[in-house]
Amino acid sequence: MTAHSAFGRQERILVVAGAMLGTALRYATFRIWYHRPGTFPTTTLVVNCIGAFALGALVVVIADHRRTRAWHWFGRVGVLGGFTTFSAYAVELAQYVRGGEPLIGLTYACAMSVLAIVAAVAGSEIVRNRRTLGRER
Repeated sequence: MTAHSAFGRQERILVVAGAMLGTALRYATFRIWYHRPGTFPTTTLVVNCIGAFALGALVVVIADHRRTRAWHWFGRVGVLGGFTTFSAYAVELAQYVRGGEPLIGLTYACAMSVLAIVAAVAGSEIVRNRRTLGRER
């Protein structure tokens, strides 16, 4: 099995289209609101938490959706992969540690880990609860 047979043309198009949208959203966010160098990287933190929330919600939506594969490639891999930025988080964290500000780095690492997990759980629970309420009516 080659990579092309497991990852077809439609999937590639969905990933690229989603990544274009997600990257454009991240670019717009960073253009509108970007933390100044030497300050706490709130923009990256918020972008990644929004992405975690959206992914948590999308996973629940995809579970019940007939076009699961398309949503997976477009939404999960493309849009949210393009929007969120683990690499920027890692570089910012390393800069704090190497720049003699390990306490800020530790705070950033803890905040990102805890808040992103809380956001992912919140996203999935909100969608689950809305669906449960919708079925009870």
